[in-house]
Amino acid sequence: MIISSPLPSSTDAIVIGAGLSGLAAARQLVEQGIDAHVVDASDAVGGRVRTDEVDGFRLDRGFQVLLTAYEELQAQVDLARLDLATFKAGSMIWTGKRLETLGDPYRNPSSVISTLGAQVGTMTDKMKVASLRRRLLGRSPSECFDGPDRSTLEELD
Repeated sequence: MIISSPLPSSTDAIVIGAGLSGLAAARQLVEQGIDAHVVDASDAVGGRVRTDEVDGFRLDRGFQVLLTAYEELQAQVDLARLDLATFKAGSMIWTGKRLETLGDPYRNPSSVISTLGAQVGTMTDKMKVASLRRRLLGRSPSECFDGPDRSTLEELD
């Protein structure tokens, strides 16, 4: 329930932002017996992840891909209760002349021909991406973030 009211005169903690992280932080505080209040400039919770209804249409905004492998997400959310759908991994890129489709041939073998034939990147670039994928395969998300930060371009050099 969204309550629009002034903050109490005293509280243990104020969480700024009613996005997913703010709500998770507030929940953890309350579970530890800490009196926490969430404030947000928006008219609804969810931050950048929410659905608006306009003229009978539901419009999703924000991040639309949920990476369920994240350990913290699994700790905070009952994923079994969500009605999640899967998407084929890949992207569609407009080159200015045509729409090119790049897929993940490891997860969707039927995309190998369109991906290798796409006029986006060189064949060497595509092989570097495949090599990077093989190196990261089997690592947990936290292991992927261990070590120094590197851009994708640096990683593929």
